[in-house]
Amino acid sequence: MFLHKQLIQLKTTQITHDSSTHTWRKGFVMRVTLSLFIGLFSAGISAQAAMVAMQDGMPSALGPVNQNPEALARLTGNGILIYAQKSQPYTLMTQRGPRYYPATNFHTAAIILPIPPDRIRETLSHYPGYVGLFPTLTKATVLSKQANDTQVKYRIHVPVPIPLLSFNEDVTLQHHLEANSLTSLILDSPMPYGQGYFEWFPLKN
Repeated sequence: MFLHKQLIQLKTTQITHDSSTHTWRKGFVMRVTLSLFIGLFSAGISAQAAMVAMQDGMPSALGPVNQNPEALARLTGNGILIYAQKSQPYTLMTQRGPRYYPATNFHTAAIILPIPPDRIRETLSHYPGYVGLFPTLTKATVLSKQANDTQVKYRIHVPVPIPLLSFNEDVTLQHHLEANSLTSLILDSPMPYGQGYFEWFPLKN
């Protein structure tokens, strides 16, 4: 199984986006770093928000390899492959309406996991199960669900040696699930706009 994670840069903001056995959970967290909940969010939010109609405009990890998962898997090997994609215009949907960026920089991180595609989808779509999957996440509460869209409030805790500087806040995301992808949109945060994207593909061998 091949898993791809998309990273967007909007102006100066970088966003990442983002189970089975305990061993796989630990490997997933350790190897797919800088995920949804590490350094992405930083503020309190509260109320449930209206669903935002997200659009599918982020480039696929397979674009540079002619839509061939095996070709990308060969480049990835046993490590993590990180590469930039061609800059392009992008419209980010938000609660306040669309925001247009004339030149958006996309970066992709790829990794091979010995997990069936349905297990990947099951794990990433079980949002309460993110507690324990992501080390800094301590609570996940589903606020609302409509078809393939789900709004979830997360509690993020990042302890630091100086207690007064420890991070312990809530943040809300809207997730949009498809057959082989998961898009996550920031609804409310001091980082007001951001979107991340997971993609997964089966491999022949």
